[in-house]
Amino acid sequence: MNRIQIASFLGALALCCIGGEAAARDPNKVRCRAVSTHGAQLDARYEAERRQFSADFSVGTPSPDYADRWEDANRASGTRMQRFAPGDVLPVRVAGELVGNIVLDAGLRGRLSFDEDARGRRGDGDQAFPANFPPFPPGTVTQVGELSCVGQRR
Repeated sequence: MNRIQIASFLGALALCCIGGEAAARDPNKVRCRAVSTHGAQLDARYEAERRQFSADFSVGTPSPDYADRWEDANRASGTRMQRFAPGDVLPVRVAGELVGNIVLDAGLRGRLSFDEDARGRRGDGDQAFPANFPPFPPGTVTQVGELSCVGQRR
């Protein structure tokens, strides 16, 4: 590569990265993530333009020694961590409002999603937004069970 090709490549790379950062900070998109000490994960997203919300919760597949590790962690921390099982129902709160529930499947995963544009094609699990769904600006707290996160622009 000659110097002009290298300069062009670096310029294109800079534009790509700057543009990517601007897109990543879209004020209409808010996201939050949290991971607990016992491996539970929460990922919540809200998109204002399309009016979509999703909250994904997972614990991962329990290993054979899950019960022993759970008890050891409780003893070490001095607190009672939540233990999960398939079929557990976890309340989902947005800005303190109960908006729905997540039911954990056999893999200890679950999802709650709302989509304004679903219009009868709800085969993918999307539901209509509940009447009490609050505004979702950056800084909004999403809580699933005992795990919560604070929304940031993405």
